[in-house]
Amino acid sequence: YNWAAWARAGGSVRALGYKSPSLGLLRDNVGGDRWNPPAIVVTDDEGMAMDLIVTRLGERDELMHWALCLHYIVGKSFRDCARAMRDQGYDVSHQTVSTLVQRAVSWIDGHCDGISDMAA
Repeated sequence: YNWAAWARAGGSVRALGYKSPSLGLLRDNVGGDRWNPPAIVVTDDEGMAMDLIVTRLGERDELMHWALCLHYIVGKSFRDCARAMRDQGYDVSHQTVSTLVQRAVSWIDGHCDGISDMAA
């Protein structure tokens, strides 16, 4: 969740020209933010390392990546995620989206063990 807030803010390393690839893809395909993010409690290094993991998830499973980003970055409910995905031609229910998000979070958790090494 902290990564999502960081990504919604565009990553706080804008001066370096870095933009979260996940946020860019979603803004291009879905639209802007639905609500203001809470205070960000993740460092830029951690955020970029997490962005890399989420990007790798997208390379592995595009549908899982899209469900995760719609739910956490855009802030859509599972029903709204399913509606947006159906508009793009995917036949998914809100239960399927919930399962995809749970699987995505588990996949990311499994790849976060080395995040402090990646951020260093």
